[in-house]
Amino acid sequence: METKAPSTISYPFLVPAEWYSFLENQHLGAFQQETFELYPTIGKGYLQYLEFQKGFWAQQMNFRLQNALPLIQTPSKINDLFIINFYLTSTSIHQKTNKNRFEFNFDNISVMLSSSAAVFHYNIPAKEDVKIFQIGFTREWLLTNAFEEVSSDLKNIFMGNDPIYMAENLDYQFKYLVEEMDLRNANRLFLFSGALQLLNTFFTKLENRQLNTKDLSNIHHTDLESLLQIRTFMDEDPLKAISLDALAQQSGMSLSKFKRYFKQVFGVTPYQYHLQNKLAVAFNRLGQNYSVSEVAFLLGYNNLSHFSKAFKKQYGFLPSEVQKEVS
Repeated sequence: METKAPSTISYPFLVPAEWYSFLENQHLGAFQQETFELYPTIGKGYLQYLEFQKGFWAQQMNFRLQNALPLIQTPSKINDLFIINFYLTSTSIHQKTNKNRFEFNFDNISVMLSSSAAVFHYNIPAKEDVKIFQIGFTREWLLTNAFEEVSSDLKNIFMGNDPIYMAENLDYQFKYLVEEMDLRNANRLFLFSGALQLLNTFFTKLENRQLNTKDLSNIHHTDLESLLQIRTFMDEDPLKAISLDALAQQSGMSLSKFKRYFKQVFGVTPYQYHLQNKLAVAFNRLGQNYSVSEVAFLLGYNNLSHFSKAFKKQYGFLPSEVQKEVS
């Protein structure tokens, strides 16, 4: 039955299969296997998920609505589910919590971690393309697969039941990892590997943020804007050699101030950020069946073992293992 969409939809945070069944009961579309297709009277497009392990999944949404649709995510009493949203289109989606209002799109804040105890008010616009990729996981999966036995600040965040709202920018490393994550076309093993890399990248950023919350200098907004411009410049061509002196001059700061502020804001040194970008390019090229030696040469490595060592330090496995997963 195809009917007009309700004016507002309230729902608890659900795993994809339950979420799709809920949407079907709201007469927004049809749920079959792992895909939810919108009815033509509602819009055009689909939602699709892929569960890699029990409690760990990826989901993509690619749709265009006929009419704007407000959504309200109601809170649960415990944080047993978590989702990381990657907003991949220029369409702005307004997301409001009890305290803050966010505007998400590809060029603004574009990555958001939230939990099942969170309250969200979304406003999905009409007649605009919306593309969102998600990584979802349960607390049980996270504790089993992601954390060591010892306690950590990051682990403590997920063990609590306070609402979680953590936003990040979609930097070059995220963009490269997300770019090939197409549930309809990519290889399952490659998607599984990519989802783990996205999760690891996000957690690394959160850990860097946590580690750098002590003894921070107050950064003037003009210096912050300069740092964001420098990062954009570095993202535009990750394979181009960088000069820290030139970047500092471009930012209008002294070299020592530039390096100190850069690490404070982004959690890594300028050189480490540049290396992460280069290795993200390598990961992407390996997924496109470039040989390890071709990728090493592309990144400027004369010694193949040095490239393999740097790649494994970044991702936890050798570049040759990426090729095995996509072959």
